[in-house]
Amino acid sequence: MILVLCTGLLAFHTHAQWDERDRLVSLNPLRNGDGSFMKANNPLYFNNRPYDTISTKMRMVTKASTNDPFAFRIKTIQALCDQNSVQLNWTSVQQQTDADHFDIEQSADAGVTWTNIGTVPATRFRNGNLSYGYTYYKSPGNVDFRVAAVDAAGQRRYSSTVHSACSNTNLLSVDNLVYSTANIRIGSPKVQNVRMILTNEYGVAVQAREAGLTQGVNSISLDTSSLRKGIYMLTIIWPGGVEQSVKMVKQ
Repeated sequence: MILVLCTGLLAFHTHAQWDERDRLVSLNPLRNGDGSFMKANNPLYFNNRPYDTISTKMRMVTKASTNDPFAFRIKTIQALCDQNSVQLNWTSVQQQTDADHFDIEQSADAGVTWTNIGTVPATRFRNGNLSYGYTYYKSPGNVDFRVAAVDAAGQRRYSSTVHSACSNTNLLSVDNLVYSTANIRIGSPKVQNVRMILTNEYGVAVQAREAGLTQGVNSISLDTSSLRKGIYMLTIIWPGGVEQSVKMVKQ
């Protein structure tokens, strides 16, 4: 009787080991050559299924790269005023494919509060310096603008602030950098003539001309192709002798 009982227990124990070895689970312990299981502290203890490896690779590929904190940012920004709109132009630096969109913001209280006035999608799969633009179909007066570069992870990097001042009075602006032609914008409350004088860094007049203005924002082109590179001062002399000046950089 004892012999029969021992034989039955041995058979049951052998069957249990067989089932445990052949049972397939998501994380299946590896066996040594003699059929014994590897110890848990062995780095090869778990045998991941092919699906687990594929899933891990997919997660690695789709993860946005944020190693470079300046991967997606705004390099330059410019605001141009017209009679009924403001044109914002900017260039971005995109070193990785994590660019998502730009938020255009406006502030009427010197940057205390900002309001979103538009969104421009980014070209996500191009690297390098890219140019973008946004037309704001209003003529706001004394306001500031800025653009936020938003990447795929939601991180925001703001541009410098540019001032619009697109009003019909006291507006005088010129491009930040001038090459062959200077684009000048002058706001006038009425039809009148003004005198324009361009002086170099030594205060010597290099150009002088008169311009007829209409009511509103006037755009005037000034040929600077013959001028040397440097800093110049453009002065507008209004009727009555009032002067208004703006700095210009010739490249």
